[in-house]
Amino acid sequence: MSDTLAPDAAFAHRQASEQARCELEQQMLGWMLCGAPGALALAARALRADAADFAHPHDLVAQTILRAHDEGRQVTARAIAAELSGSASFRELGMDYLIALSHAAPAFASKEDVEKRLKQMIKAWRHLLNLVADGRVQGVGSVEIVSAANIRPQRVRWLWPGWLARGKLHVLAGSPGTGKTTLSLALAATLSAGGRFPCGARAEVGATLMWSGEDDVADSLLPRFLANGGDRSRLDFVNGVRGEGGRSHPFDPAHDMDGLLAAARAIPQLRLLVVDPLISAVAGDSHKNAETRRALQPLVDFASATGAAVLGISHYSKGTMGRDPVERVTGSLAFSAVPRLLMVTAKPKDPSDNWRLVRAKSNIGPDGGGFEYELRQSMIEGLSDGLSDASGADEPDGDGAAIPAQSILWGDALEGGAQSLLADVEQPEERGGAREAAKAWLGEVLKDGAVASKVIEQQGRLAGHSFSALKRAKRELAATAHKGEGLSAGWLWALPGEIAPP
Repeated sequence: MSDTLAPDAAFAHRQASEQARCELEQQMLGWMLCGAPGALALAARALRADAADFAHPHDLVAQTILRAHDEGRQVTARAIAAELSGSASFRELGMDYLIALSHAAPAFASKEDVEKRLKQMIKAWRHLLNLVADGRVQGVGSVEIVSAANIRPQRVRWLWPGWLARGKLHVLAGSPGTGKTTLSLALAATLSAGGRFPCGARAEVGATLMWSGEDDVADSLLPRFLANGGDRSRLDFVNGVRGEGGRSHPFDPAHDMDGLLAAARAIPQLRLLVVDPLISAVAGDSHKNAETRRALQPLVDFASATGAAVLGISHYSKGTMGRDPVERVTGSLAFSAVPRLLMVTAKPKDPSDNWRLVRAKSNIGPDGGGFEYELRQSMIEGLSDGLSDASGADEPDGDGAAIPAQSILWGDALEGGAQSLLADVEQPEERGGAREAAKAWLGEVLKDGAVASKVIEQQGRLAGHSFSALKRAKRELAATAHKGEGLSAGWLWALPGEIAPP
């Protein structure tokens, strides 16, 4: 048998230790002892043949509990202690041992919650046993070492050069109202149609899988995807999880990533997974670094196993304007540290400015820089193909009336550090003298003819003017902007009449 684990087993392999196994057993036994609804009945069906495989002395307790349940006797810590009083192993531990097991029982919301989570515990516990039986885990885990001489260097496989990489986790964070979900759908639409990214690069055609815990698919997500030019044959949504007995429950990224990986393998040319919001992947305390890192690892494993880029949507913490964007993402710093690339958005304080998408951190390429964008309301055609809405009603808009949807219009490329690019629009310069100074400076620069916008931005910063201030000055001067010739050519600014419109 190969010593290399399949990607599907990566999460279980990391936790394959005697401590992890014992913790699972303590939680399962705790639920049985405290009378969690449905726990005993499910354990009796699923664990009767496996109770002897529990670690000692958990095996004694498990077998005694299940035997008492089968015989219709009461299952409490005191009753089980009485039955085990003749065991030398149990006498050494005493009643405190069973009380500690009862306290190890996780909190639960309902019988359905207990049954769902107990099935997951049993599955993880059996997986640990299988790993040990296969010789892949010895004691607390066997460490594998590989020589660099046996590793072939590889390039990062970019979907969007410098911004979106295959097999990597990314985070897109920003304040409410900056169109983060729409931005992710615009990227998905570009991939689906083989369109062009804002830098001009042609996208590799591929499919997107999306889970959203906040927006409706039919009236929000799909219309936005179509408004951005997407091909809906290359977009799938995570609809839920069908469990044993045919019952369904909502998808939970904190617990259902193994099932998602298995289902995602059936999607041809999968290139992007969007998780919105990312914080839902953390079942524990999202402000604790270690818990958040462990919770995000299944998403990292998903990216590695499928070769798709994973994009998680997050928010800023309140009161963090002006700080380093890496520190502004809500929750633990792990939300910024674990992803290989962090993108952030900014909403302009001045309504005449555009929104900004900025690359705040990258471990696999350059950071800084970004793109301006506008959030626009577009109209898409209503249903006219006989499809039904989520409620099953045909033609929800009656005659196929047009549907309003948000879309992205990309603007100029930006240069500079992330913190300053955000500050330019979130904390614009005061009006008055500074604004007039920027206007006078730009007029002087353009008086002899057209100048590249990148040159204006660079020289303007040296002169103490933000690019946002210079763009406002451009509007006040009625200056024009025209694309230079060639795909790689930049934008040129000029005073009125200096450049003939194309």
